[in-house]
Amino acid sequence: MSLVTMPFTLSGLPGRLSILAGALLAFTGVGFAQITSCDTTNGGYALSIEQIATDLGTFIVEDETVDLSDYSTYRIFLNCESSDDKLSAVSGDASRPVYLTTTGNFYQSSLFGGANGALANAISPALFSVYPDTQFDSWVTIGIEQSPNAGNGETTVSLLEDPTNPLSLGFANGGDLVIDTEPGSAWFIENSDVYTNGLAGSDGKVLIAQVTTDGEVSGQFGLQVFRNGISDNANCVRPYLDVASHGCLEATACNYTPDVLFDNGSCDFCSCPDSVQVLSSNFSSDSLPQYALELDLIADHDTSGIPVLAGTKTYRLYAKVDDPSTIVNAVFGNDDAPLAITTTSTCRYVVFSKNEFFSNSTSKANC
Repeated sequence: MSLVTMPFTLSGLPGRLSILAGALLAFTGVGFAQITSCDTTNGGYALSIEQIATDLGTFIVEDETVDLSDYSTYRIFLNCESSDDKLSAVSGDASRPVYLTTTGNFYQSSLFGGANGALANAISPALFSVYPDTQFDSWVTIGIEQSPNAGNGETTVSLLEDPTNPLSLGFANGGDLVIDTEPGSAWFIENSDVYTNGLAGSDGKVLIAQVTTDGEVSGQFGLQVFRNGISDNANCVRPYLDVASHGCLEATACNYTPDVLFDNGSCDFCSCPDSVQVLSSNFSSDSLPQYALELDLIADHDTSGIPVLAGTKTYRLYAKVDDPSTIVNAVFGNDDAPLAITTTSTCRYVVFSKNEFFSNSTSKANC
């Protein structure tokens, strides 16, 4: 691993911080320390997403109307193994990119700019009566949802940015959050042993982001956690986890995603791996016995939940060859070797569109 020096600003003071490339970045009770060995499996950690408000309505902010009628606000949490676990950082780079994206737009209050537009540090309930939109601002965090309460042992969240791809310009201005450069970027707690922000607590969860959007949310995050709050090599774990607000909630679908909040019509019942085939039959060639056709039944649409395909089945036809290096480069038919794919009933095919899974169904006697 090489040593990288990146410019940054911490608590208003410019400085420089040396970190190990590959996001081997540890924040412990004695300041910054290099943790040289971490568990990189996901362990018992997971991300969850909650919708906390929807159809937010309109707001008057400094004589301007802010229309958030079609927007919803979501919060993303790290679910920990233990109530004593502590999240110290969220970081990404080229090898473990971090992203938080929407199919629509992220809302960012015009009141905040720069790092304050990307972090929860500047959020204050005292602003809500004059700037009501700020309670729905989009930000990232470690545990806090507003400016830290020192009496509760909280501290500000710090931001370390790649100057070529700063969060304080992209995400803070309503764009997607993407960290995929070689130096990387991170938001973190300095002296995480001392402060309570990252503590999982009785509900076992740590807040890492709030976003307000008129689209579907998805994200992937690299996190650094200290099991039982002990910041050493033995207890350091770096899970790499994803989360989404929308997906497929049909349990019989190939792309079933039980942890999403809403079904977006993307369920796929036909592209499941061959390992879940219902039935397979093999037909050897009379003239070349080392070759064969294999017919696999992969879906029975009496049970797949797709009304337009009820009463039909989906099959896949494979050419089986004699050697892994053999290439099948054509399928043809002629007078001497006719080609036909027929059915005793009706062959039905479906045209796919971008916005919905099934847009048209047409029946033909032979496909």
